Amino acid sequence: YGDVFVGYDDYTNGTLIASELENLGVSGNVVMLHGDKTSGVEKIIEGEKSVLENLDVDIVMEQYCQNWGAEAAVGYAQNALAEYDNDIAAFVCMNDGIASGTIQALEEVGLEGKVAVTGMDCELTAVQRIAEGTQTSTLYKDSNALSKAAIETAIKLAKGEEIETDVTINFGVNDMPHVIVDSAVITKANIDSELIETGIYTEEEVYGE
Repeated sequence: YGDVFVGYDDYTNGTLIASELENLGVSGNVVMLHGDKTSGVEKIIEGEKSVLENLDVDIVMEQYCQNWGAEAAVGYAQNALAEYDNDIAAFVCMNDGIASGTIQALEEVGLEGKVAVTGMDCELTAVQRIAEGTQTSTLYKDSNALSKAAIETAIKLAKGEEIETDVTINFGVNDMPHVIVDSAVITKANIDSELIETGIYTEEEVYGE
């Protein structure tokens, strides 16, 4: 067992996923498309809702997408658009696969780029969609930041220093400090600084030739 857990925090990631809707001042009907119900996504949902409850929005539909897949998302997004006569301001999608399905449904009714669509995982295809303007945001989990935090924490432990965190996590043994590594919210405005200048993706990959 470990003395400290260093990693991403689902609740924090949830708040980050929804944060861009707050920045955009989204109001109106919102659809939440979650990951697979079997994969413990409740904390992410709590995080998303903690942001949404401060906005002038109505959550009109919530669905879990089997296998976190685009297929499930297409159907749910089509249903929501049909039921609300295309009057949806945002789709809070829990990953980029779900976002891709949602955008497919939006394209069918000519609304791509006009409705906010979030994501997570920073897949290249998602970054390309953000560059094109059809996806609003994604989250990049920086593995370097994660390993750096892990190393810094390990050094502190080795020196017998106290690890100070606001949260603890329990994997069934004991409550241990949880060092939270923040994911980066990627939008059209920071693709270059966050992903291209740091060498995660090349300009060609994102923007084509």
